[in-house]
Amino acid sequence: MGRQMRRILLITGISTGIGAHLARFFHERGYFILGTVRKTKSAPRWTKELDHLHLFEMDLTDPSSVELVFEQIKDFLKSDKIYGLINNAGIAVAGPMLYLPMESFNRQMMINVTGLLDVTQRCFPLMMSDNARIINISSVSGLQSSPFLGAYSASKFAVEAISDSLRLEAALLGIKVVLVEPGPIQTPIWQKNDLLASEYQDTEYGPYLSQAKIIMQQIEQKALPLTALEKPLIHALEAATPRNRYLIYKHPILLKILIRFIPGKWKDYFTISYLKTMALKNKIK
Repeated sequence: MGRQMRRILLITGISTGIGAHLARFFHERGYFILGTVRKTKSAPRWTKELDHLHLFEMDLTDPSSVELVFEQIKDFLKSDKIYGLINNAGIAVAGPMLYLPMESFNRQMMINVTGLLDVTQRCFPLMMSDNARIINISSVSGLQSSPFLGAYSASKFAVEAISDSLRLEAALLGIKVVLVEPGPIQTPIWQKNDLLASEYQDTEYGPYLSQAKIIMQQIEQKALPLTALEKPLIHALEAATPRNRYLIYKHPILLKILIRFIPGKWKDYFTISYLKTMALKNKIK
């Protein structure tokens, strides 16, 4: 089957994790995949074995890099059009807001927010004029923030807001915009961060960061497999009327109750008490 007979799907950030899984999954489902990676050498080996997948090297922190890639994509497409865009590329910056370097915060927002919008704007002229899809990978951290993940949550809250406005605007042009909100998924995104970094360990938050690291490891062990994304993403891409949001969580109803109905003061109290108690136990040990 030639590329002209396939739906073309652009997925950002396919080096690892969610992006890599979706690229391979939708390739097997019959899509022609345009995938971006920060460095070509970081791409999985199997990308070289797939006939209907083409890689582009793009750095979301560099607008000129994004511009160059879309010139390359335009040349590659010729008269073809992109059916779907999955804005997946992102990073997770961890650390206390009172000490987080502005450089780190700005990089978090540049990649997860500004880069996402830049890609979307540049992709729009290359998309099909009717029934195209834009899928933004958000997170449950875009619904409720947590200690020491403020920068990451801020970026995902921004993705939620951008997507809500974009969904209404794009609907006027025949394009459907969908949010995907995964909970903990078995990916290496958190392994790239070190909550015990020296610049935080010597602050007042040192004991709490140690406990936060343990909590994060426990959550990671109970995370959903990447396959949990497949059914929701198929529906988001292929259903005539996709949902506005797909919450991918082990216990979605309990999470919705926690966010919508439990008073914020209660959640604050239990979170602070738990961190203090566990930090004290670690100190005693």
